[in-house]
Amino acid sequence: MLITHNAGIAAMADRVIRLSDGRIVDIRANATKQAARELSW
Repeated sequence: MLITHNAGIAAMADRVIRLSDGRIVDIRANATKQAARELSW
């Protein structure tokens, strides 16, 4: 598990779970994962 506010880093994940006010508001499978070397910092 990785917790981040950086959408670029979230692009590496298998699944992205978005929270708002401590509650789950969205769960998405990431079909087009990026490798760390492909991220823009």
